[in-house]
Parts: sequence; structure tokens; C-alpha cells
Amino acid sequence: MVVSILRKSVIVLLLAGGLAEAVWGYGQFLGVWPSGNSRFVFTGSFYNPGPYSGFLSMVIAIALFEWKRLKSKQHWSQGLLGMLCTLMIILLPAGRSRAAWLALGVAAVYYLYCNQKEAILKKLFQNRLATLTGCFVLILTFGGIYHLKKDSADGRLFIWKNAIHAIAKNPWKGCGWDHVAGVYGEQQEAYFSSGNGTEAEKRIADAPDNIFNEFLQAAMAWGVPSAMAIILILVYTFYIGHQSESWSLCAGLLSLATFAFFSYPFQFPEFCICLFLIVAGIHLSAIEKFDCVRKEITHFILIGSTIAVLAYGQWVIERHQHEQEWRLHRKSQQELYPDMKWNAQFLFDYGLRLHRSGEYSKSEEVMNTGMQVSSDPMFLVIQGKNAWYQKHPKEAERWLQRAANRVPNRIYPHYLLAKLYSDSAFLNRERFLSAAEIVLNRDAKVPSTAVRQMREEIQKLKEERWGR
Repeated sequence: MVVSILRKSVIVLLLAGGLAEAVWGYGQFLGVWPSGNSRFVFTGSFYNPGPYSGFLSMVIAIALFEWKRLKSKQHWSQGLLGMLCTLMIILLPAGRSRAAWLALGVAAVYYLYCNQKEAILKKLFQNRLATLTGCFVLILTFGGIYHLKKDSADGRLFIWKNAIHAIAKNPWKGCGWDHVAGVYGEQQEAYFSSGNGTEAEKRIADAPDNIFNEFLQAAMAWGVPSAMAIILILVYTFYIGHQSESWSLCAGLLSLATFAFFSYPFQFPEFCICLFLIVAGIHLSAIEKFDCVRKEITHFILIGSTIAVLAYGQWVIERHQHEQEWRLHRKSQQELYPDMKWNAQFLFDYGLRLHRSGEYSKSEEVMNTGMQVSSDPMFLVIQGKNAWYQKHPKEAERWLQRAANRVPNRIYPHYLLAKLYSDSAFLNRERFLSAAEIVLNRDAKVPSTAVRQMREEIQKLKEERWGR
């Protein structure tokens, strides 16, 4: 009885979360309250419509199964669930998250499997033309989704490629969750420095904060064995959930896992809490239906996940408190530095302030810490400027060249290299002309006034120094 109540409470909590997010999104869409990001019309409680859409797809999957279950019982709440599903489904296309669409699509296939398996299999065998047509339509759909934002899709594939190379270098232990972006940046830099990068890869390369695949991210952070253990727990959870007919929670888990394969949901506490609730709900429903061995495994997973989520909650709260102290200026950056070595934005802001005040040695220390937790080449750029202003042109060249190699489509590192080569302390005509050629002729990933001004300055410098 108690187990059943707890399981139902989990489902109600997840559905209530979906309702709150849907209302939040519609409120932003109608201008009742502001979006979490000025570039997007609605984001819910997130800063980007991608994670928001992923959250909605997860809740839709759960609501769809609950609607089906209540339909067979003619329950009064069936209409409310149908309305909730409709409200959330309407928002999904506007979010333009292909990962969320795929997540909902996978959950929909699972829904058909659970409710219409025999009829579907019978029709597939009886009507081969319809089967072939369906496969063709499916291929066209995936092709359309890919070409909807082709550069974005290619960018993620490129990120995965570099992530796999990084994992291969340290497969057993990992680098730690906070250092994933830093290790990725080093790997991408090494890839382009080796001369392997194609022009297409140079054009789409960026400095991501995460890997856009939580399973690869876990392997980078904690090693392949730990990532495999997580996957096995999720697969086992799905298996016993399906066996115990906890289909709604299994659909939510399947949707969330699919979304996690293409995006970064577990960077947000909301998704981590939802994963815990889904796993706990499935194992609670399985307790009364399986033998002693399975019950022992279930108890182990429940206790382990509870401890993990409590530790995670404390970790999030502590970091949030330190971040608030920084943003509200309750403490100086120097005081907060030991507790904020995980926050790339804080480290860059602090290191840049030290650089601008002429404290170059301290700035170098902070920027070195920042490079461990961020793939952003601007940390390398500031290191180069620190060396330059301390009259170490060779070292400045090394840092700036690393920044240029890390994200080749960015103009700023090449602009600084051109200025360095025109400096009387490090005058080099050939290298200047090479860097100037890139600044003047390479297509900028994001054209801007700053890029135009850099080009004008380098063109003027070129004419003044070498008369052409």
C-alpha cells in the first residue's frame, strides 16, 4: 500500500512539474513574464529552449501512458491529462530541439509497442509495401531533422569525435566532472595543430561547455567503467520497470535517456531530480513483484541513488551560495577564488581584471586554473597578452598560436598574432603577412562590427609597415 502511494506520488510530482513548465512557457510566449534568455521567446525555467523542450518531451511520454491507463478505467482525470499533453505538444515544435523530438519519437514507439504490439507486427508482415513506405518516410524524416540545422548536427558529431579521442587517452580514471571542458579544449587544439582538421571542421568548431552526450561526458569525467556502470543501472531499471508494467515511468526514462544522448540535461538540477524520481518510482513498483535477489538489487539501487541525490543536492547548494556571493559582491574575488575554481566565467572575469590592473603573474595563475575547466580560447589569449606585456614575445606567440589552433574560425587570435609580428620587439614580415591574410580573408563564423574594425586596422598596419 505504502509502496503504491509512493509510486503514484512520483508520477504526480513529475506531471505537476510538466504542468508548471508548460504554464511558464505559455506565460513567456504571451509576454506575461520574461524569458530566461533574451534571444528566445520562451525557455521555461531554463535559459535555453533545448533543455526546456527535452523536459516537456519526458513529461509528455509519462502523461501519454497515464492517459491510456486512465482511459481504460474511465477516470475523470483522463481529460486533464489529455489537455496537459496537448499543451506541451504544441510548444515542442517552437522549441526547435531535434533531440527533444527524437526523445518523444522513441517514447511514442515504446507506447505503440506496449499497447499495439501484436496488431502492428501482424500488419507489418501482411503489408510489406506499407512497411517499406514507412521505412522510407522514416529515413526522410531523419534526413529532414538533420538538415534543419545541419551545421549544429555536424558540430555535435565533431565534438563526439574529439571526446572519444580524449576518452581513449584516459579511459579508466577520467578527468573529473569539472575538467571535462578543459580536457576537450586541449584535445580539439591538438587535433587542429596536427593538421588533420578539414575546412568544414574548422568552420563549425567552437568552444563547448559540455559534450552534448551525457554518456560520453560521464566517460570523460569518471572513466569508461563508471560510465558503463551507469548505463547498466539504467538498462536494468528499464528492464524491471517494463517487466513490472511501470510503463509510464519507463517511457519517461527512455525519453530522458534519448535526450541525454544528444544534449546536456544533467547539467541542470531539474533533470537530475527527475532521473532520481523515475528510477526510484520504477524500483518501488518492482519491490512487491520480484524475488529476493531482485529485491536486494532494487534496495541497493534505491539506497545508492538516494545517497547520491542528497550529496548532489548539497553540492549544488554550496556552489550556488558561492556564486551568489560573487554576483552580489558579498565577498571579493580574491576571497572567493579557492571556492570558485570550477566556475569558468568567474575565473575569466577575475583573471581579466588582474590582467587589466597589471598584475600579470596573478592573472597567469587564474587563467591557468580557468584552462582546466573551460575550452574557451580566450583564456589562452589573455595568457598571450600577459606574456606580451611582460616583454616575452616568444611565449606570447606560443599562447596566441594555441588559441588560434583551438578554434580556427575565430579571427581575434590571428589579429593579435599579426599585431605581435608587427611589434618592433618581434618584427617578422613573413609571419605578419600570413596572419594578416587570415584576418583579412577568412570568413568569420559570426560577422560583426568588431571583425570589420580588426580587418581595417590590420589592412592599415600592413600598408604602413610594408607599403601594400
